[in-house]
Amino acid sequence: MGWDLTVINVVDGSRSIDELSESSVEALGTKETITDRLMAVFPGIDASNSEWLALRGEHYSLEFSLGSDDEISSFMIHVHGDDEQAVNAVATLCRHTGWSVLDAAIGDLIDFRDNHAQDGYLKWRSYKHHVQNRHGLG
Repeated sequence: MGWDLTVINVVDGSRSIDELSESSVEALGTKETITDRLMAVFPGIDASNSEWLALRGEHYSLEFSLGSDDEISSFMIHVHGDDEQAVNAVATLCRHTGWSVLDAAIGDLIDFRDNHAQDGYLKWRSYKHHVQNRHGLG
């Protein structure tokens, strides 16, 4: 069970889903360009599978699901683990690339300039622990 984020390229400065329009989002680029950008931000990333890149932290991992298409309009990040440093890694990616992330846990874009940037992560982590405890998986 992971915290799921969708990476998009917001080009008009929109900071929430409510502000987005058709012209707000453009394609991210080719898979090769995206892979190069990910590797520049995270030199230790495992890119042995071009469709599914992985970054392993000490207590978390980020999996980048790029898919099989050459031109990519968006991609998923699946966050695993219990380390809030995962949120910092995603924020670093956004700072270096200018990309934005849609957080499925809160149904909105994450604004990393905001004090609530970790809200979706904390909500997901709480839900994950609840499910694990309920089913004896923790």
